[in-house]
Amino acid sequence: MKTATGTLTTEDYEEAHRDVAARLDALAEAVLETMGRAQKAVGRKAGSLAATHLPEIYEEESLEGVLERMRQRFRHAFDFDFKTSNGETELTFKPCGLYEVVTTAGDKVGEAVLCQLFHEYWAGLLGAFSGTKLKCTVPEAGATCVMKLTEL
Repeated sequence: MKTATGTLTTEDYEEAHRDVAARLDALAEAVLETMGRAQKAVGRKAGSLAATHLPEIYEEESLEGVLERMRQRFRHAFDFDFKTSNGETELTFKPCGLYEVVTTAGDKVGEAVLCQLFHEYWAGLLGAFSGTKLKCTVPEAGATCVMKLTEL
């Protein structure tokens, strides 16, 4: 089989971005259509289930260790900083990995179904690793997204 050669142009990247944005928006809409307004539960369950496929993170004994392993694991897709204090964890995604996808679809960052799925996914993921139930709030949504996860 002959290997394809060539250079991707700016137009190629823009077309790929539009395609990914359309597919992720369609995925969010399919979840909403199938599950009704239960998308948060779907996102949270997906995060809990995904945690079972990352056994190395369970080896960490501290919440900070878990978060540092998560930073390493997801660094190429969702770069984030974190702070923990008094049962609350704050994750700051900069840049927000979904910002352009959501705005391209014409949705409001932080309120879009895709954002809700993402936030709850992370709550389910971190909740599984830490063995706690977490409430998710989003005090800042935009090019930078801040999530607060509070133990229940």
